[in-house]
Amino acid sequence: MKKTFLPFLGLSFLALSFILSKNVTTVFVNTPGIEVSASSESGGRLRTGNVELENNVWGLKGGGYTYKIFTKDDKTFGWEWRTPGGQDGSVKMYLQAIVGHKPFFHYTIGKGFPFMPKELKSMKAHFKYEGSYQGRRNLAFEFWTVDEYHGDNEYINTRKDGSKNIIGEYMFWMQASYGMPLKHENVEIDGRKWNIAAGDPGHTYVAFMPANGDIKEATINFKPFMDWLIANNYLKDSDKVISLELGNEVIEGTGKTLIKDYSVTIEK
Repeated sequence: MKKTFLPFLGLSFLALSFILSKNVTTVFVNTPGIEVSASSESGGRLRTGNVELENNVWGLKGGGYTYKIFTKDDKTFGWEWRTPGGQDGSVKMYLQAIVGHKPFFHYTIGKGFPFMPKELKSMKAHFKYEGSYQGRRNLAFEFWTVDEYHGDNEYINTRKDGSKNIIGEYMFWMQASYGMPLKHENVEIDGRKWNIAAGDPGHTYVAFMPANGDIKEATINFKPFMDWLIANNYLKDSDKVISLELGNEVIEGTGKTLIKDYSVTIEK
């Protein structure tokens, strides 16, 4: 059994200690005081210990958008946005926190990735958040799967032969102000009931939406979801899970999210 703990860690620190044993890897950081860092650049990134924030504004149409990622102290980070009026129904941005190897990055953030579902005992994310919103958006976790893994220092959105490498995209909405056409309803997983959408934008896409209202604070174990996905032919136990992301997909409007006490623990 191997367990990896990836806490949210402050940008400044006095001491960094590693405890390494056969089964557990833990990182401790002491953070003095409060520091604030922010980025309003398109594609801007901030590293906060074992988490990286990104202004992922891949779907903007025209000008007039504002967005910002920020850290507030050693336990809080977030983002805010504003879109111009007259927006269509497409996603404009996914302001987010990332651990692992996002397929469009050429490096890995933190430890524990990649892995195959058959190797996994649990992958748990703990979080709580505060938010103020107008307009259409969600707050969602996401993980990606690929067919080939090239290494920690390479882009992995394509195979070595140049063909597309991404085979799966799986989202887990904690809250939303809009919906999607459903394939499955009131499915109980990890102690909650979920409505599930699925599609094929060139790869397998599945989105889980809570059937009984928003989730403001929780520890989500993604292993039972992977088991359900495998049983229903949306995932293979030999696929390579490469990252876990958390953020707001924004269609239109204004908003601000504060993520608190965020951690990811992977046990193999």
